[in-house]
Amino acid sequence: MGRTLGVVIAILAVAVFCGSPVWADSTLHIGTGIGTTCQSGCAGDPNLIDGGTNFDIAQVSEGKNAGITTLYLVLAVPNDNNTSAPVVNGITGTFKTFESTDVYGSLGTFSGADDLGVLGENFTNFTTADCTFDKICSGITGYGIYVFSVGSISPSGFVGLSGSNLPLGTFALGLGIEGNGNTAGTPFTEAGLVTGTHGPVSTPEPGSLALLGTGLLSMAGILRRCFVKS
Repeated sequence: MGRTLGVVIAILAVAVFCGSPVWADSTLHIGTGIGTTCQSGCAGDPNLIDGGTNFDIAQVSEGKNAGITTLYLVLAVPNDNNTSAPVVNGITGTFKTFESTDVYGSLGTFSGADDLGVLGENFTNFTTADCTFDKICSGITGYGIYVFSVGSISPSGFVGLSGSNLPLGTFALGLGIEGNGNTAGTPFTEAGLVTGTHGPVSTPEPGSLALLGTGLLSMAGILRRCFVKS
């Protein structure tokens, strides 16, 4: 019994953390733009799309071949209660709600959106990433949710997107209805995050920290000897 339970838990863990729930034939990844190395997303957790000037939505088909017939871009803008009106591909987004819990859960007007909570698109993950990558570590009370209709995607295809000065800390997600009626979404690890630089602020690795500490100790010794001689 214990062994069977362990297998069940492992299967559920794979479904949650790999972003491939059983209700979908595919997932939608936010990349750094068609033709770039990370056009299908990179291991950024989430993927960093700089100022949001150029990025894309890629369909990762999970071995199935169902295209996306109805595709939406969802932007989650920190502390925005229908004030910024972000523009993507020349289109002004439609404001939906101000969300402080589960982003997809607020999109109940879209078929199947209430099933997407398993993807981890929630307030805790968003604020943690905004603190880590954009250094916005306090003061976020929620995210304004904007929706854009951006067409369709052929099986395993891409849709190119261009934003106009999307606010720092904004998250970009995909929401799609497949030809077979299933819903496809973006797992948190494949969401796009608007940053002000070309990546996170670098931090010294443990080895670098050790070298830095050794250097400081050596300098302290030299200064001490100079002080004694004087």
